[in-house]
Amino acid sequence: MQPGTTVRLQSGGPLMTVASVETVGGKTLVHCVWFDHEHNERRASYPQAALVEETGTGKGRTGK
Repeated sequence: MQPGTTVRLQSGGPLMTVASVETVGGKTLVHCVWFDHEHNERRASYPQAALVEETGTGKGRTGK
């Protein structure tokens, strides 16, 4: 994954854009940004293993 990639949590949720990626303690942490249903900007960080890249078809693929 790299900045600009569109992702979603493997468990579902909104589409998010990868803002940055860093390695912390040997694990990859992905910083994401998205807009909620009220158009407020939201940000959160997730382990890379919790995310899937979106392919544009509505179906994700594992992003490793």
